[in-house]
Formats: sequence, C-alpha cells, structure tokens
Amino acid sequence: MPWIKSLPKQIRKHFVPVPQTVKQCLEIEPDFKGTLQEWLGNRLRKLTGEAIPLNAWNLDGLTDHLKMNFRVVDDHDKLLDYGRDLKKLQLKYTH
Repeated sequence: MPWIKSLPKQIRKHFVPVPQTVKQCLEIEPDFKGTLQEWLGNRLRKLTGEAIPLNAWNLDGLTDHLKMNFRVVDDHDKLLDYGRDLKKLQLKYTH
C-alpha cells in the first residue's frame, strides 16, 4: 500500500480505496516480469485503465524495510556485498 500512496494525488485518486485495489492487483497477471514499479504500474493499468509514468513513483519517503535490498554473491554463493543502491553496487562490481 505505501507504494500506491507514494503516487501524486492526481494519479492516486484512481486507486481508492487503496486496500481493495491492492487486493485486486494481487489477483491478476501473476507472472509479469520487470521492475517492481513496472509490475505494479502494469497491474494498476489493467485494473483501472490508468497509466502510471515510471517517474511518478516517489519512493524517497518509503521506510527502508519497504525498499529492495540487493546482494552481490560470487560463483560459490559467497556474499560479497549488499545494499539498497543497485547502481552503486553495479558500478563497484562491473568491470
């Protein structure tokens, strides 16, 4: 629910009541691949017809436990690093 509540009001109003919308979203298209924003945006669009631009999501206000945590492991599944900043991890570990 916090993800939908992070949307600007002019977009968010299409998904009220939020708990019911979330429940309906979880009942459709379970095999979609993509980022979490794409996944949820696609489900909301299919449910309501309202398209959500990717830049509409304001995730800065979300608490850390609601954000993705990425792990970097080697070929032997040994943990090398972890963090919430994917771009920083990619820069550090791609050659």
